[in-house]
Amino acid sequence: MHGVKWKDFKIAMVKQECFWDPVLEYVVPHIHNLKVDPKERDNVAIHYGWVASHAGRMLGEFTESTKHEPPIPAGAPLEFNPYAAKTKQAETGR
Repeated sequence: MHGVKWKDFKIAMVKQECFWDPVLEYVVPHIHNLKVDPKERDNVAIHYGWVASHAGRMLGEFTESTKHEPPIPAGAPLEFNPYAAKTKQAETGR
């Protein structure tokens, strides 16, 4: 997970300038106010630390939802149907 957007804020867990750059995890997530700083240059976590509680709630909800509906695996073909595998397992009993 790279980050979470909530209202006017973005909470970034990792830093990656360009697609080919390595992904570097922050020790403490960075919070950006997108209305004031749309280029995400300043970390305003010291002023808006309370935003992290909302991001934590959203991450918890996302984690719960992936237990019921797993994400599509990386590299899956365009015709991949996650429900076809469930139906086939139910029919065969495996």
